[in-house]
Amino acid sequence: MRMSQRLLHGQSPTARCRARGVALLAFCLVASGCRLTPQLDLSAKLQPAPADVALGRQHPPVVPSPSPLPFVANVNPAPAFPTPLAIEPPPVLPPPANPCPEAGPLVFPAVSAPDTPTHRPAEAVYPYRASLVITSNPGTPQASAQKGTAFGTVAVKETTAPTSLGDYSFAIEEHFVQLAELLRFHVYPTTVSASTVGGPTIAAGIYLVEQNNLSGGVFRPAPPGVEIMSLPAAPGQPVDGAGTDGTSATTMEVDPAQPPPPAAAPPPPTPVSGSLIQDKANVDACGTVLQGWGVHDVGHIIYAGATAGDPFTLDFTDGTEYGGLPLSIHSVRNYTDNGVPKEWSSIITIDVTPQNPQAN
Repeated sequence: MRMSQRLLHGQSPTARCRARGVALLAFCLVASGCRLTPQLDLSAKLQPAPADVALGRQHPPVVPSPSPLPFVANVNPAPAFPTPLAIEPPPVLPPPANPCPEAGPLVFPAVSAPDTPTHRPAEAVYPYRASLVITSNPGTPQASAQKGTAFGTVAVKETTAPTSLGDYSFAIEEHFVQLAELLRFHVYPTTVSASTVGGPTIAAGIYLVEQNNLSGGVFRPAPPGVEIMSLPAAPGQPVDGAGTDGTSATTMEVDPAQPPPPAAAPPPPTPVSGSLIQDKANVDACGTVLQGWGVHDVGHIIYAGATAGDPFTLDFTDGTEYGGLPLSIHSVRNYTDNGVPKEWSSIITIDVTPQNPQAN
């Protein structure tokens, strides 16, 4: 682990759940999924159903215009890191055709995903579609599921121009029905030496530096954040990250893949386990095929005073050709709610082709 801090104190998990309530159908990455469910009125949006959730746009999204958020300072290790540029509000792209069409078998990506994003993403608002399944007592005969779909937007905002080292940051703000979340990332296209930052070496990668449910629940790990994707991307490349929020004493750990033992006989059933970059992957954006890198992250969320963490799985396709914008995200989180084991599984997928990244 690059960061093994676990500043633990005695706040109960239940109190933290209600205080943080993070969880959008998107990254659900840190404390999201489980911690929000006791506060949501799901009855109007999720119904028990034995069938799979149907994807596809059924009506244009109706999303309230969120109030702008102030830039959160001091989340980057370099003290001279620039503040966001003053720009006009980002354009809103039109939604795709209704319903969302599927790409044919002979449709291929027009742009290949490079192994490293080098330009910050364009600031714009994109339509995304989402599905959510909450299963009670998963893996047992008593299992029951609530399923639903939603349509919303993901706004790319608060991008910062690259420093002399080439690193930059951007945020995405997601809105689906009454769920909202802001995620902030920092991209290091190349490794930053310890002498440059006056601290530990920062490996090239994409780091989560903030998760905010826009109603008071914030996870903000110490710099440089939690690595969720290593760079340059290559099939089988391990992902290894950890970070602790000093205020809440919550730690997120991304467990790296481990290579198989040499000369193993017979070969292990899977060559690697843990977090890694799988390979280039395609995403169907309502009939247009986009390419990105498929990333598989597994790990734990450890709360103050806890001796063990809640496991999570995060599979996402990163659009490196669009500055590192996530094109699709599948998050699975296991937790216990009032003594009942539950599993939160959410998927979001972009509906349009993103704009080209900014030139600087």
